[in-house]
Amino acid sequence: MELYICDIKENNIKDNFEEYLGRLSSEDQKKVLDCKVRDVALLRLARYLLFDQVCRKKFGGHIPPTVLGDHGKPFFLPPYDENYFNISHSGDMVILGLSKAPIGVDVEKIERFHGKKGIIRFFGDGEKELLQKDDSDREFCRIWTYRESFSKLIGQGLVLFEKEQVTIDHENDRVSFKGKDYIFSSFERDGYIITACMTEADGIWVKTVSDLGILCVHNTENMV
Repeated sequence: MELYICDIKENNIKDNFEEYLGRLSSEDQKKVLDCKVRDVALLRLARYLLFDQVCRKKFGGHIPPTVLGDHGKPFFLPPYDENYFNISHSGDMVILGLSKAPIGVDVEKIERFHGKKGIIRFFGDGEKELLQKDDSDREFCRIWTYRESFSKLIGQGLVLFEKEQVTIDHENDRVSFKGKDYIFSSFERDGYIITACMTEADGIWVKTVSDLGILCVHNTENMV
């Protein structure tokens, strides 16, 4: 799979807000401008820009139409439906995963989480033990991205963990669910934990977007 990373500050989206906004469709422009909180508007703008620029590059200048599934997960419509995508954002970072197989991605800024106790109740006993490590905020963030990316791959969101007992094998970066096996690939970058959940062992090609105008890829790694 390919994972595209966009940093709002590196791309000067705040200083070039009007210019970047003008690159979006009128419908997406309205969604950005409807945001009452400036930081939320910046994230939404970056999200739309990243999606549009990557799609144009991958699909011959076209932006494939999408549809929302029963639980709100977006999918490409035919004839692009053999491709899968997923988007996540946190802090100043937006990521977009593209693959030929179902995927889920999540990014979280490493920081102290508010409301952690309410979330930990969905963790397994092994995960609660992992939180006893010295850097519990980092470990909590990593566990959270595993669960978030898996729930996004399944397409049910975090409500999945309220309905189902899901045990993640963190030692082997795997999870089994209803007879199927899924794997995780996770790494840390610039104070963020980034995790992808996939249906097969497919290396992750990480592409950092340094110029949204031409989608300049200045750093590529094969994360296995």
